[in-house]
Amino acid sequence: MKYNNMSFRKGQVEFVAIAAIILIALIVIILALQQTAVQPPPVTGIEQEAKTVKDSVNTLIRTGLKEQMKLIYNQGGMLTPQSVLNVDFGMFKVPVWQACDQVSIPDIEKEIEAGIGAYIMGNLETEEEFAKKKVVFDFNKMDIDVDILKDNIRVKVDLPTKIEEYSIPQPYEVSVPTKLYDILEFSRNFVTDNTQGRIFEGALIRCMTKFPTDPDSEDWLRPFGVLTGCGEMIHKTKTDLISPMRKAITLSVTQVLWNEKPLRSIDKNCFTPVNVVGGKTYPDLEVYFEYPPSWDLNQNFLFSPNPINFVATPMMSFVPICVTPFFVSYNVRHPIIVHVEDSLTNQMFNFAIISEITNTMPGNCSLDLEEVESDYMQLCVNQANCQAKITVRDRQGSPIEGADVTYDICSVGRTDANGVAEGAIPCGLAELHVYKNGYKSYGDFLPASEIEDKTIELTEVQENITLHFNGVPLKCINVNRFGTNQLNCQRYSVIRRPRPILELGSLTAFSSFSPRDTSIWVPEDMDLVFDNYAEGGLVNTRIVEGLYPNTFDVSAFVTRNFEMMLGYVDASFGLGETNKDIYLYLPVVLRMDDDEFEETDINESIGEGEAEQLGTVLRNCGINPVSTSPQNPTCV
Repeated sequence: MKYNNMSFRKGQVEFVAIAAIILIALIVIILALQQTAVQPPPVTGIEQEAKTVKDSVNTLIRTGLKEQMKLIYNQGGMLTPQSVLNVDFGMFKVPVWQACDQVSIPDIEKEIEAGIGAYIMGNLETEEEFAKKKVVFDFNKMDIDVDILKDNIRVKVDLPTKIEEYSIPQPYEVSVPTKLYDILEFSRNFVTDNTQGRIFEGALIRCMTKFPTDPDSEDWLRPFGVLTGCGEMIHKTKTDLISPMRKAITLSVTQVLWNEKPLRSIDKNCFTPVNVVGGKTYPDLEVYFEYPPSWDLNQNFLFSPNPINFVATPMMSFVPICVTPFFVSYNVRHPIIVHVEDSLTNQMFNFAIISEITNTMPGNCSLDLEEVESDYMQLCVNQANCQAKITVRDRQGSPIEGADVTYDICSVGRTDANGVAEGAIPCGLAELHVYKNGYKSYGDFLPASEIEDKTIELTEVQENITLHFNGVPLKCINVNRFGTNQLNCQRYSVIRRPRPILELGSLTAFSSFSPRDTSIWVPEDMDLVFDNYAEGGLVNTRIVEGLYPNTFDVSAFVTRNFEMMLGYVDASFGLGETNKDIYLYLPVVLRMDDDEFEETDINESIGEGEAEQLGTVLRNCGINPVSTSPQNPTCV
């Protein structure tokens, strides 16, 4: 029994050992099978080579896409903008998307497709060698599809490709992150809205009205206004206005603000906020506007009248109130470069807009800017077949530098240090004008043949002349009454020495200065009216401007409270270049007597017809009614 039990236990142990070995073997086999399923053996041969080719072509397409995008962004969505209306900006030509109320937007997806196709064909041959294997591309069947999606561009290229006889699976496909989808949507909405809103025309017109009102300012560019100072003058040529117009355009364009609130008042500056286009706000886009410095403003800027000549003249004789409204019609055309920033590519997408003002109102330009030839271009460029040489000197014969010379609407130029301006002019008969601030301008109607070599003399305007108002007390003797509230006298006598006019009472004096040597072509040749009212009250002396060396006929009268006329006088005098004072001696009839009445204060007005007799009385007393020096009477 004992032997038998020992044999049984030994058999059990052997069986368990064999089972364990079998189990371990099964586990090893299962693990081996699992390992084979997770990591299959690497692909070798033609499939691996095809994958390498496809990766290389995708890399080429991605590089080509980025290269084309640089042109697309800089050139307003076009690869060859020379085929459409465009604007030079730096090294690039930027196509015009909008001209006034016309819009032309390129098909940008088609442009990118064409660019990628050209790039692929320019960098791949029909047959190439990869890893010593021949690869064949069938460009005749190539098809490119570009999709501009939110935050990226996806490009699919179907280009049948074989390596040996193995066809590489199609298509090739790449994508690049970009904000072009939002940029294009914004840009389309912007130009569409702007055909109605005309943002830049409105901004420029408003900006012009904020420029200085002082005619002597170099930045004067007013479309309208009123001259109220008698003798006040505005003279401007194209040379004067080209710089302020360029400044106004630059300010009005750069101060169109997208999604920004200006720090200063819009009413006092040229700011124009824009926050919504196409009903959307695009808060993630940065947009800037720029006036391209390459634009030839000289040939795209006109105004009327040209040159500008306005002078404040009295509303009527002897009334020193001058209210002269003026209007200038401006015509200007200029481009705007719109920059929209792509935050994903760090590039600016650029396109252009043409803005036009006609008669100081939004104009009606088109995408064909050559369709209308301006009067200036036609007359002063295309028909300028004659030559003019103008030498400008002062009365001492010295050259005058900086004088503007115009012939009709054409600018001959501005005189140099030798006083010479030369230029091409149209052949014919027209107005020649020469203007220099501080001098009386020159004007005449001359044929072009007479100004081939012409010398012109300008007279310096007398500035800050002191006008002295003096009264000469008179008595009316042997009164002759006629009419109502008016009288004359058989004779007058000087009863006291002349004195400042206000010493004789609260008297108002009016004087009119009429130059004898005049020209209908010179705006300064007009009557100037001066009274003794200044700084809010009556005065004995005042500073006057607008006079220049000439012989003047002067008429003057004196009134008390605008109710009683106390005297009239007519005279003439010559104003020289060095004279700084003018003395008016006005007859003031204060007393009267006759055989029937005792001497009394005058109680009726002196008639205007007494002017000659009153002037004779003053002269007989050694008093010149108008003089450049004080007078000493000989009769009192």
